[in-house]
Amino acid sequence: MRAPKRRNGRRRRSSRKGSLLETFKLYTGKQILANHEEYMGRRGVASKVVGSMTDDLEGRELYLGYAREDRCALWLRLPDEADVPKALRVLADHNYLHTRYYGSEQQTDFHVS
Repeated sequence: MRAPKRRNGRRRRSSRKGSLLETFKLYTGKQILANHEEYMGRRGVASKVVGSMTDDLEGRELYLGYAREDRCALWLRLPDEADVPKALRVLADHNYLHTRYYGSEQQTDFHVS
């Protein structure tokens, strides 16, 4: 198996079309904090005003809190909502703390720790 491609300091692995996990990204805690700092520095006044009303502050603080503990984040792109249960079963075999799923209607949190 080849090592995942690096793009902008993150690992990216794409598999064949039709696979459950078409794309995943893995970020270290340090990368998450650096990306957040860069993102906040690029935001203009209008973006900050709109963001103050629309940003998921709870989710962002949870994400950054894990990063400050030097925990990694794995982002999975699942185009078909029916694949979510299978992905959760795969993750069950690994040591992780938390999963947040953004579905078409709502977000769902799964705390494992």
